[in-house]
Amino acid sequence: MKKTDSGPILKVVVVLLIAALLIGAITVAANGGQRQTSTDRDLTEEKHTNEPTQPPEKQTDGDAVQTILPADEPPSPSYENRLTGLSCSEKTASATPLCFVTDPQAPLYGIFSADLTVEIPIEGGKTRMLLFESDPSSLGKIGALAPGRAYIDSVARFFGGIAVSFGRDDLVQYSSLAPIGTVDLSSTGYCYMESVRYAFTGGDAASSCVASLGLSGDGADKPDLPFSFEAGSLPASAGATAAPAIAIPYSDAGGSSFRYSEEEQKYVLSVDGKVKTDLLTGRKCSYENLIVLFADTISYGRSNGTETIIDTLSGGSGYYLCQGRLTEIRWSVGESGNLIFRTLSGEKLVVSRGKTYIGYYPSSSSYDVTLE
Repeated sequence: MKKTDSGPILKVVVVLLIAALLIGAITVAANGGQRQTSTDRDLTEEKHTNEPTQPPEKQTDGDAVQTILPADEPPSPSYENRLTGLSCSEKTASATPLCFVTDPQAPLYGIFSADLTVEIPIEGGKTRMLLFESDPSSLGKIGALAPGRAYIDSVARFFGGIAVSFGRDDLVQYSSLAPIGTVDLSSTGYCYMESVRYAFTGGDAASSCVASLGLSGDGADKPDLPFSFEAGSLPASAGATAAPAIAIPYSDAGGSSFRYSEEEQKYVLSVDGKVKTDLLTGRKCSYENLIVLFADTISYGRSNGTETIIDTLSGGSGYYLCQGRLTEIRWSVGESGNLIFRTLSGEKLVVSRGKTYIGYYPSSSSYDVTLE
């Protein structure tokens, strides 16, 4: 039998097997660093997920352990309108209010926005109404303006205001406090006339005039107010006497009267029997606080007329009304020239936050002021 030589074939098979092994090894080596089983991925993710967060820093003081938490950002500062006690901008809080002398029997613009309103009787059954505006810049029209007087300047001073009027009509000289500042717009270009008899100005125009005279006074020390505000937002307690309405008969036509609105929780103003509306905004004039001050008066007759002067310095009695109730008060002016209101027990009067109306009235006719 002839013997077959299988050596060459065996060698080829061996070579092919070796080549296959080498190719497999190379493939595994190339992919080995990138392959990861699902189990491996889960373990890796779990490891990262369960890593603890950084705990708050702790300091030890003996046996006590204090945890120091990250500091909160400081709260933004809050500011109050000094005439109303309500929140306002920093600019308004530091501003010197302008006290616009107006005629309440004339068309009135800007009365609704006044922080404080003070009414003072003059001769002939008329009054002057002082509108204290801490931020008059937003008012496009203010007035009708009326002439100023020395005792009106004193009242403006009590509340840190600069009196802004149209003319002056004092007929006699008398003692009064030195004003913070007075501005007569009648001799400037910062006002205008309507219907020949009524003078008006704007908030920006009046502020510009005051600034041009160097009287702004913003940021300067202000006199103490005659009252303080109730803490928090609750209304002040005005006493046990019910007073849903009060009439102050400045004139035979009726003068100023107020009726408490339970819905608004304010006293609504009427002049000569008609609800007074701000012609600038169309809104009724209303107040959280009413204060009536009885003061001595004196009239001087001159060839050119008669002037009635309200004594704003000697003090006297009065009423405070709030929330439909009334309490009696006393008012005086201290040696420093500050006006102050006190209860019958001698404590400084506390009023509600919001707008306030103050009406002076002759003490000799105090019985004419009627309550309902």
